[in-house]
Amino acid sequence: MKTWNVKSIVILILLSLSHFNFLNGQVYQPCTNGSENSCQCLTSPLICDFNSLNGFQFQMTTYNNSANGPDSPMCAGGNNTTAHNPTWIRFVAWCENIDLSVNATNCIHGGIPGCNSRGIQLAVFPNCSWNDPSSSVACEVSDCLTPVPASAPPQNHTINVSISGLIIGQTYSILVDGCCRSACLVTINVTSPPCQPGIGSWPSQLIGPEMVAAGSTQMYNVEVPVGGIKFDWFINSVLYSSSNLIPGNQNISTSITWNTLGTYQLCVDTENACVLMSSNPPPLCKTITVLMDTDGDGIFNDVDNCPLISNPNQADCNNNGIGDACDDPDQDCDGVYDGVDNC
Repeated sequence: MKTWNVKSIVILILLSLSHFNFLNGQVYQPCTNGSENSCQCLTSPLICDFNSLNGFQFQMTTYNNSANGPDSPMCAGGNNTTAHNPTWIRFVAWCENIDLSVNATNCIHGGIPGCNSRGIQLAVFPNCSWNDPSSSVACEVSDCLTPVPASAPPQNHTINVSISGLIIGQTYSILVDGCCRSACLVTINVTSPPCQPGIGSWPSQLIGPEMVAAGSTQMYNVEVPVGGIKFDWFINSVLYSSSNLIPGNQNISTSITWNTLGTYQLCVDTENACVLMSSNPPPLCKTITVLMDTDGDGIFNDVDNCPLISNPNQADCNNNGIGDACDDPDQDCDGVYDGVDNC
């Protein structure tokens, strides 16, 4: 049988704490006085592998942090609820649906006179959009233990949270709040199957014309890969434009005016908060050739049989290589111009 000495146990405990306190390279600071990173949504640590949140634990305090959380309602469907001492955690979604079981133990009274609920409430928002409570994708605010007098001993309870309709690659924020500002030891358990981080492959080629007329404006679009959120377009490796995926859209596009003759490499690349553009998938590219089309008829000068007069049908009835639009009259198309034709 393997035996453990005191030193080994201490090392294991420290390693366990470091696993849960360092999220994406940041030290997680529980909100105790308002200055810690978890007190505000935008400064809270970002989790790039949601599976690592399984077993994450932190101790709440009764510090009044209501200015950094939503109020009345706290989230969609949470009528007459408000955030008192919110703690924030951000994560990038790799699944459309996530289930959590959140344990709140040793919940003490929050110190608000006449407000005797104990336990926690929880909400999830896209990015940090808590100023719009209706944007929440999860809202569990009805499980507070009440009434529990201030003199009662610490209380324990568990809430189960189902987060659905997530956009893969999008950043979301979890708000954990104490009922009536009560403070608990919170343990988060991920009960749904693990999700695989990463951006998928490009599902299609870059769509748009490869040969274009100088001065023309062309549209290029591509079907987005799963997990791609931010998209950059490059012309000859120089950034041309950037845009973020609009929720619900399956394509991203850009409009380019080609003013200068030449050959160009047009590429689009993607990333999200956790996967940089230098990672997979590689950029999607297309070679663009810009040519002259003086008369604007869609036929480039080097192959246009009448480059100065618009003749998109390229009619040349006498087959002399000169388009009818700019050729001398030859009504019978016999190659003899009307002025000298004896018939």
